[in-house]
Amino acid sequence: MSEFRELLLKLSEELLNEVERISADMQITTEEVVNKSLKLYIKRHNDLKKGYEEMAKLNQEYAEMCLKADNEVLEACEEKLSESENSDC
Repeated sequence: MSEFRELLLKLSEELLNEVERISADMQITTEEVVNKSLKLYIKRHNDLKKGYEEMAKLNQEYAEMCLKADNEVLEACEEKLSESENSDC
């Protein structure tokens, strides 16, 4: 079983009123509303973090592919330029 610790929160009047309204609508305590809200916030935060990390990997792969393609084109252009400089006109 999880151990619990107390946390003193200062909420704006407006936010506390919303929490109390939700608490009444759901017929649960304000403490439960806050706990559920924090769990949901943490889950979404972790999901977003994971998504950004995955996208960073994909972006890195795409950047490396494009750099390789750019370098290949540059090499081909330099080769043609070199050939044209060496030819007798």
